[in-house]
Amino acid sequence: MIIEEEKYLEWIINNGVGKKDKIASSTKSYISYLNSVSKLINEDISRKILYNEESLEKIVNRILRNGKNIASISKYKTAMRQYVGMVNNKKSKPQNTKLTLSELALKHTRKNIGSTKNTLSSEYKNIFKIPNAVTIKGRTSSITNSFINGVIPIIQPTENEIDEVLNIFNLSKDKIECVYCGDKSTEWDHLQPLIKNKRFTGFITEIQNLVPACGKCNQSKGNKNWFDWIYSSAKQSPFSRKISDINERAKRIRDFENWKKTTNINFQEVVGNEKWNEYENLYQIIIKSMEECQIVSNEIKQIIKEKTESE
Repeated sequence: MIIEEEKYLEWIINNGVGKKDKIASSTKSYISYLNSVSKLINEDISRKILYNEESLEKIVNRILRNGKNIASISKYKTAMRQYVGMVNNKKSKPQNTKLTLSELALKHTRKNIGSTKNTLSSEYKNIFKIPNAVTIKGRTSSITNSFINGVIPIIQPTENEIDEVLNIFNLSKDKIECVYCGDKSTEWDHLQPLIKNKRFTGFITEIQNLVPACGKCNQSKGNKNWFDWIYSSAKQSPFSRKISDINERAKRIRDFENWKKTTNINFQEVVGNEKWNEYENLYQIIIKSMEECQIVSNEIKQIIKEKTESE
């Protein structure tokens, strides 16, 4: 253990250790390093054994003589030098040092971070919901969608084709509603999904694969088979929302499917293996980079968490 651990912690905080140096990510790391030294030599770290550079080197030699090949020996030495500095009261940080904007923001965060537990009453929970944490890997689906949608053909319909679709669903230009539930239409949904299991399905963006839909149904359906979904207990599905004319709506969608044959393309066959593999490899490179970025992001987040909670 470390004799005068609290004083040592206060010393390294006042000297800015763990903030701008390259040895450790936080002040707690220095405590950890010094505790490791104590265990390696089986003796408490105190003023008695650690008080100058010579005593520091003696401890290092004790560790190495015991056959310990310590990759972190330089970090241990740095942590011990901070202890020596405390013992000799050297390199004290001026108390009136002006904080940078980042340090001021960090200080403000430490002051207000509190508990992550939601303590709001039910009344306030209904009017305020803190945004979910964002992860880099959580955006991989957006990258996948971009890569797939980026090459899928878009065929503009004729006015006559749009009229025919509206007629099948008993709609008009002045009354466009969701074919799944009857709410006001806000978008046109791909009846057959373009993407499934992060792969091309072969379907494209064309009028015979697009139906008027509301946001609730579109999001709930996702890339599921429309017939399975419409009668499922999925959240916001027509069945779970007890849409009264669900059978009639399903029949109209079947009529729409029989109206015109949907296009289905084997993209790899059309493009050729060489170009297709090139595109796939570029996609994998981006996904791999995102995974690596997520690792670094997690490390940065942990450093910030430690600083806001411990200093």
